[in-house]
Amino acid sequence: MPFDPSNTDTIAAISTPLGVAGIGIVRISGPDAKTILRKIFRPKKPTAAFQSHRLYLGHLYDPETGGAVDEVLLSLMAAPRSYTREDVVEINTHSGYLLLSRILEIVVREGARLAQPGEFTFRAFMHGRIDLSQAEAMMDLIHAQSEKGLRLAANHMQGSFRIEVERLRQRGLDFLARIEVLIDYPDEDPSALPEAGEIDTDLIKPLQALIAAHDQSKIWIQGIATAIVGRVNAGKSSLLNRLLEEERALVSSIPGTTRDVIESTLYIQGLPLRLMDTAGFRRSKGTLEKKGMERTRRKIEGAELILMIIDGSRPLNEIDRDILAEIRKKPALVVLNKTDLPSKINREKLNEAVAGLPLVRISALTGDGIEGLRRAIRTLVLSDEKSFPDLLMAPNVRQAQALEKAYHHFARAAQNLEQEMPLEIVASDMHEALAAFGEIGGETTPEDVLDRIFSQFCLGK
Repeated sequence: MPFDPSNTDTIAAISTPLGVAGIGIVRISGPDAKTILRKIFRPKKPTAAFQSHRLYLGHLYDPETGGAVDEVLLSLMAAPRSYTREDVVEINTHSGYLLLSRILEIVVREGARLAQPGEFTFRAFMHGRIDLSQAEAMMDLIHAQSEKGLRLAANHMQGSFRIEVERLRQRGLDFLARIEVLIDYPDEDPSALPEAGEIDTDLIKPLQALIAAHDQSKIWIQGIATAIVGRVNAGKSSLLNRLLEEERALVSSIPGTTRDVIESTLYIQGLPLRLMDTAGFRRSKGTLEKKGMERTRRKIEGAELILMIIDGSRPLNEIDRDILAEIRKKPALVVLNKTDLPSKINREKLNEAVAGLPLVRISALTGDGIEGLRRAIRTLVLSDEKSFPDLLMAPNVRQAQALEKAYHHFARAAQNLEQEMPLEIVASDMHEALAAFGEIGGETTPEDVLDRIFSQFCLGK
């Protein structure tokens, strides 16, 4: 169901995960929030009027039966000083699925309706409390996979990214105004016309930095999808267990034990890796093995980092070479395993096969070389980390795409200026670039995109 910007219903939802816990929260927002509050809540100290931003201890009642439901702490945040800029009531109750559901049922019966996923945040956006980039930063904060990811998302929630984009937008508007003056008044001083070099320095290069930084910010917020691949019995599951320091995957000397993809999250000095132990490559025989191999290939295609395991106790074969050829399209690290056993690999053939790829020697059985592998992974993933300050990190794919659109049009405008094309053509590209900036904050974002973004939130957010 699409969001309706003109909707003035009072909405309600459970804002804490369902389950047994110390506290559960039911949130209400809208014009009837105060009315519902007076119907269902009796404070221990009677009051003629509930004051905003204060906690009240009392009992929550069911108006239909007159019976008490629970002792609660209730707060009112009066508009516009609330999350949604509407009247907001939050009921802090004891947690439990039946109790929270019962309270929500009473609130809905007394005049609210169930909120859609993300509808509270959508209202905050529509009422101008936050822009779209800050709303998305809230989702990043909830799903952040590292301490640095939390810090980046918090920076964006405070508006650091929005401020940088607004600075670039204002500079673009300045350039556009100078161009349009000369379109309307061609006899004006032509020295007012911006030069291509100005657009490059003030707009194109900063946009390049923002776009390039996107991949780095994604790593810290979402983690990096890492596939462990190799032929059968190379030690992939043993390596997964060693890195995680737990028995996450079944290990056996029988070839082909892993037939499905096993996923776990690993942190290397704060860097989050979403590890996937995949089925080993070999000439498939059974239907089950073939399905496992198909899933492995799909995971390789979707992975952002590959750890390719080679068994040092066996000679290289065609399967090893096939895998090495396949993984060269992505960031990859070759891990020579089983250094605790006598080597049966020809060193010259190994160096020739892995040429251009970093190589680390380990024993997943004894743990030898594991710390070196951790360092190598971090170095490979974060090779350009220092060049991307936190402030300039684009937080998600949608915003990076909008930045690329702005970059493309500014670059074309600069090129057309240099080639002395008609100023109307230059101005057209400037307008398109500025519209792309509007997509980031939500000023020019299509409704279907807004629906998709806010529908990813939970019901109570």
